Amino acid sequence: MTSVMNEYHLRPKFNFNSYKDENSEIQVMEFLSGKEQFAINLYDVREVNEKNSITPLPKSPNYIKGIIDLRGEVTSIIDLKKRMSIIEDNNYSPISSRIIVLDDKNEKKKDRNSGR
Repeated sequence: MTSVMNEYHLRPKFNFNSYKDENSEIQVMEFLSGKEQFAINLYDVREVNEKNSITPLPKSPNYIKGIIDLRGEVTSIIDLKKRMSIIEDNNYSPISSRIIVLDDKNEKKKDRNSGR
């Protein structure tokens, strides 16, 4: 199963929060990318990793940084800032940069349907 991964800059930490409305509660992971703050449903996050050695892909769109080998699985790296035209933060530190691995729900459905 190939997961799509996004690179985010987590400064200095990422936060886990819960939000409630009248009928439900959602747990999210909050993070910064450039000067923008985002939140992802925790259900969609598989793991958070340090930046690995990224192999560039020739002739790919500029927001695709390349691929990595994540425990034997070829995984795409997408740069959220480039994909969404987010302005870079002048205080950016590569040391604080992380990769958030997202579960690909469509792949899970395909695996269930194929019996894998």
